[in-house]
Amino acid sequence: MLRETSRTREFWRISIEPSDAFDDWQKGKPPTGGARPSATRKTGEITIWHYCQGKVEQRPVGKLSADYGTIKWLA
Repeated sequence: MLRETSRTREFWRISIEPSDAFDDWQKGKPPTGGARPSATRKTGEITIWHYCQGKVEQRPVGKLSADYGTIKWLA
């Protein structure tokens, strides 16, 4: 739907995707393997998406700690 809309107008979208550890915590899943939850993605990600003429480009601009307490901005 977003790609289709971009055929007639250009727009940007910012997303913040959580880490696996945060997803598990939010869903009420108990940590596995001791105090730390196991996760394939230890950090979340901030991404900027550009939609234009039916095409989409994305660029990660930051990494988030599993609890969203720290942001590491990417160059």
